[in-house]
Amino acid sequence: MNSRGVTLIFAHRQPIQYSESCKGDTMKYSLAAFAAILGIVACGGNSSTGTDKPIKPVTPVASPPSVTLTTPSKVEYAAKFVAAWQSQNAKVCSAPWTVKSAVSGSDSVSLTGSGWLPISCTGVGGTTKDSVYVTVNPQPRTVLVIVKYVVTEGTTYLVPTVPLVLRNGTKVDTTFVVETASFKAPSLYSDTVSFSIEGNTSYFPIGAKVPKALFQSAGTVDTISIVRIPREWTVERGLYKGTKIAVSLIAAYDTTPEGSSFLSRATFAGNQSKEFGYYRYGWSNLSLPAKVVFDRTLTVSPITATDSTNLWKSLVALEEKYGRNLFYAGEKTAKTNQIEVYIGAYSKPSGGGTSGINDPLSLAGATYTTTLTSRFNSLYEVEHEVLGHGFGHGHTCAWVSTMKSGCPPYTQPIVYPEPQIDVAYFELQLAVDDVRRSIKAKYHWGENLNGERRGRGLLPETIRYTPYVSSQKIDN
Repeated sequence: MNSRGVTLIFAHRQPIQYSESCKGDTMKYSLAAFAAILGIVACGGNSSTGTDKPIKPVTPVASPPSVTLTTPSKVEYAAKFVAAWQSQNAKVCSAPWTVKSAVSGSDSVSLTGSGWLPISCTGVGGTTKDSVYVTVNPQPRTVLVIVKYVVTEGTTYLVPTVPLVLRNGTKVDTTFVVETASFKAPSLYSDTVSFSIEGNTSYFPIGAKVPKALFQSAGTVDTISIVRIPREWTVERGLYKGTKIAVSLIAAYDTTPEGSSFLSRATFAGNQSKEFGYYRYGWSNLSLPAKVVFDRTLTVSPITATDSTNLWKSLVALEEKYGRNLFYAGEKTAKTNQIEVYIGAYSKPSGGGTSGINDPLSLAGATYTTTLTSRFNSLYEVEHEVLGHGFGHGHTCAWVSTMKSGCPPYTQPIVYPEPQIDVAYFELQLAVDDVRRSIKAKYHWGENLNGERRGRGLLPETIRYTPYVSSQKIDN
């Protein structure tokens, strides 16, 4: 059994040796009693020397810092929100979105784009980071509403304040419009946005469903430009001045068996699909008088002095009837904003024309004919071809019009007992198109027509909102 030496130091400083069995049952001592014990080195010391080594103190390791950042996950564009952070074992925290450096705190933040919001905290134990991804809704758009009312020349109409309802998916916004108004649109448009204005005794209701991509946009402003068409028109000038007619866009756009209508519009797929385009403009009050030229290259018979006299006799009579300076004589040029007249080899009166599709704010021009036999002897024929078709009107069977053609019964003699209606719609078209141009309106003829159709319990017709060559359309 191993034994270890233990040194007992007494007050008299004389070392006294004793032996002890650390694990034994007995001890042997050299002295029977101790005066004082100053130090004892017991079992567990250095077995080879009999003494212990000193123990070095252990320096504790600093804990690393931690940080937690809290923010909303989704915010509005440039809207202020609170970002808060808490950290432990940190001495300083920093972030590019705040000037504060406290280990815990909060700050007001605004963002204009989605992204990560970071923060880092540093302490004795190192540096740690946290970040939160914040989704920012797109910049809100402003809807500018422009409503223009068509009124008879010389009359005053007290423009009412009307509610305009904008429906964006399930969200409904209402603003009140006199002639212009603006309001913030929903941050995100759905694929289709619809708007509507209720009708009254003077004007048709108007409404449309429009793909968001086809809103008239500039920067962050979307413009809804609306022309409101009256339910009644008072003839402004000429032989029928003061005559009132009830305006019916259903009648004005009523198609003949051949697919034409007094107020002409672009049609598609043989007009069987009931799709229509309304970008096309005709002549306006500002463009009058219209230049009339003889196209001598197309005529099958030389134009004579008598032809010219007869044509202009009819045109002057029409100016008296309509009470306007409508025509002036000119020479044919390469420009297209002119009415070109020639004599064709036809067995019956014939006419036709084209207008622009690339630039809806200008007239592309038209060409009209008469026959070899009648030449320019018939006032009605001149009115039908040169004035009617020349100013963009098509055929109609809705009333007994100068533009009546192809209407059953075909054996009925052709007479025109309702010329005042022709004059009224002629004036209405000029007035509407002038207003359209003034605000570059996209919503006009077709939307008013569909407003009347709804009021009569009829299904709306499909309108194409892009140029005629495009396939974009929507049924409103």
